[in-house]
Amino acid sequence: MVVALSKDYRNRVGEERNNIAADVVGAWDIGTFCLAEARLHILSSDPETLRTPNELRRSGAALGRAWRLKPHDEQTVDTAWRTHHDAIEHFITASSRSLNRRPSRSPTPAAGSVHQLAASARGQDPERRPGRPNPEAAAGEEPRLT
Repeated sequence: MVVALSKDYRNRVGEERNNIAADVVGAWDIGTFCLAEARLHILSSDPETLRTPNELRRSGAALGRAWRLKPHDEQTVDTAWRTHHDAIEHFITASSRSLNRRPSRSPTPAAGSVHQLAASARGQDPERRPGRPNPEAAAGEEPRLT
């Protein structure tokens, strides 16, 4: 959830930066991010995994500050953008290591929607959208919606 919310934040900055949407950064749900961080602190005992959200929060704040205060200073915003991306990757690596799993990353920084990330976190097939017939339904049964 921490990764999905962090990527959502980056996407919102990108949307405003590229004039795709307006005022979406301010509407980002920081409360849910704080809850996700709290869950992480409760459920994890790995020191590295517990340290990386602080880095992620600081880099996210720096990105927001750069975007709000100096949106026309491309170098400042780009540096904050890359630092936030690196913090997300560091968090993924640290949390994957604590779970003894290989980090899973999207093939491109923009790939993978929030829906896909959330579905994957719930153990669902991220390619299947809610409300679509389940192709695995037994023959003769009515398709059930997932």
